[in-house]
Amino acid sequence: MSGNKLLLDTNVVLSILGSEKVFSSLEGKELFISFITELELFSYPALPLLVSLCCISFMVK
Repeated sequence: MSGNKLLLDTNVVLSILGSEKVFSSLEGKELFISFITELELFSYPALPLLVSLCCISFMVK
């Protein structure tokens, strides 16, 4: 991968939020998600409250 900007898919965001690992390939990158990904994240039924709060924090940054 080249460049510092990445558009993340819903599955990637769920993997990041559901793991305590730091994804070294994402460090120092500017991360973006689409509006569709936002909708999918908030409609995901098994998303616990804490992860939902992390999603909001992630989206705001």
